[in-house]
Amino acid sequence: MNRFILLPLLTCLAVAQEAEKPVAILDGKPLTETDISMLAITMNRKVVEAAGANVEPALRYYGFLKKLKAMAEKEQLADQSPYKEKLAMMRLELLAQAMMEHYKSRILVMPEDQKKYYDDNMEDYKTGKFRVIYLPFSTTLEEEQALRKGEELQKQAQAGADFTELLKANSKDKESVEAGGVFGPVNRNDPRHPEHVRAAMFTLKVGEVRKPVRNPNGFYIFKMDELTFQPYDRVKDEIFTMLLDKRFQKWLAEVNQSVDVKILPK
Repeated sequence: MNRFILLPLLTCLAVAQEAEKPVAILDGKPLTETDISMLAITMNRKVVEAAGANVEPALRYYGFLKKLKAMAEKEQLADQSPYKEKLAMMRLELLAQAMMEHYKSRILVMPEDQKKYYDDNMEDYKTGKFRVIYLPFSTTLEEEQALRKGEELQKQAQAGADFTELLKANSKDKESVEAGGVFGPVNRNDPRHPEHVRAAMFTLKVGEVRKPVRNPNGFYIFKMDELTFQPYDRVKDEIFTMLLDKRFQKWLAEVNQSVDVKILPK
């Protein structure tokens, strides 16, 4: 073999061997970094997180479990109730979880699927800039008064009154007033805002003022100043995750529906 090829191969082998040198010994058994990494994947997550960078507590816990397991095997507990049934249930749950992870890993979401979903659901990717007047209430009487005032302000704004001046004079959200009542930009599918609020906001056309929208502690009067759409490149990863989950949930539902349960009469 050409020595110029052999030398790099020997170097790689030496590095691999160096990386796999034991880094710990547990009850006389050497453990490499790979061994410990595999343990970290399969061990109780809370134990691993509690250990942090200090691997010794995690290894001690693993060794502790092994000793107890050996004792249980000596007592043949795996063949006794209720341990036999509990072990069977744990195996059932573990394999069920493994099957779910395995199926999900094989779901294909193609770029054309993502783009088609985006094109078919453009309404969900609207982005609006708004200004808002906030009228709070804490009693039934205050709610009625706030609603009447909000309806009057909406009529004034639609008739041509300056919305900024209306909010400066009437909105009770000091921070919002100081910012000119600016609200947004807001995405149509942004879960940080209640669905009924987003639905009301995005029925507006640019320049239009919405009738008061009720929330538990107050009314909002929105005016839309600008309407755009989130670019596909910005939301394609979100669409990928959503389509993946939808297909996974559909499969789960199909498997669940295939379960045949009959309750017999007593």
